[in-house]
Amino acid sequence: MFSPSGSDITIHNQSAGVMKTSLTMNLDYHMAHHGRKVLLIDMDPQASLTVFMGLEPAELEQTIASSILNEASLGSAIAEKIFGH
Repeated sequence: MFSPSGSDITIHNQSAGVMKTSLTMNLDYHMAHHGRKVLLIDMDPQASLTVFMGLEPAELEQTIASSILNEASLGSAIAEKIFGH
């Protein structure tokens, strides 16, 4: 689903309190505002980015953690959110 001309940006740092969540949210907001397609994947066990985006992790049907623990594919869940099917 990635175009050859697309870009992948990963923001990670093991240290706490270094503004990873704030940077990610604001960077992606501005990229989307300028017409770029963005996909946020929150790998933080605290789910800070998920909460920042107005979602309640406990209410989600499928998460990264459930996918890893149950060895289930996230592909169909992501496609459903993006394409509506």
